Amino acid sequence: MAITAAVFDTFVSTVDNTDSFSTANTKTVTANTAYVVGVIRTNSAALSVVPTLSGWGITWTQVQRVTLAGGGRDLTIFEGNTSSPTAGTLTCSYVGDAITGDAVIAIEVGGDIAATDPVRDATIGTATGASTSRTVALAGDYAQTTHAAIAFFHALLGTAVDVTAEAEWTELSDISFSAPNTHSQCQFRADAGSAADTNCTATWDGTSVQNGAVILELQAVGASSSFRHTGRRRQRLLMALFV
Repeated sequence: MAITAAVFDTFVSTVDNTDSFSTANTKTVTANTAYVVGVIRTNSAALSVVPTLSGWGITWTQVQRVTLAGGGRDLTIFEGNTSSPTAGTLTCSYVGDAITGDAVIAIEVGGDIAATDPVRDATIGTATGASTSRTVALAGDYAQTTHAAIAFFHALLGTAVDVTAEAEWTELSDISFSAPNTHSQCQFRADAGSAADTNCTATWDGTSVQNGAVILELQAVGASSSFRHTGRRRQRLLMALFV
């Protein structure tokens, strides 16, 4: 059985918030199952507080945070699982920051995923400039051919603009809002390891905008966690920030 991924919950809002916001849907996760969550925040001023995530009975681990141009927009990735699920919503907390919009994509990862260590070691890359597409790539080859990949994109696009997934990748979610313009898109490839496809690209309709992206190598059951420990968790992802 291959690794699988499916949208578990999404949320968007343009309500002004200070200190925290919560998603709308009451959900109960599946016990002993891995979840990966992408959270986007927007504001006209710099976001100085690193957000945290709570809810669903999960102790969430921050994978990485990417801050876009001017510091007023960020994308933060969390992962977690639990043996004791609880019904409820997700709450993103950031005491002291004010935000003008937010978006959440929560992905349930199943199949042959290593639920207690789903994401491998982390490496980070940066580049500059607005663009009409973004490619994000893993730093090296997959640790095993049974591994999969998932990528999150954040682009300053209004709701009338479409974001297109790369061929061979499956678009799991594309959520957006205007004023301020924001798109959050997520793509998945189950056979990424066997295909040796370490790159993922998102494109959009002719508007050159600031954008950022994250790609994660998802680890299969029984895989060896032999990569360098980063101090957060054993993770392997490439984070691209475009300012």
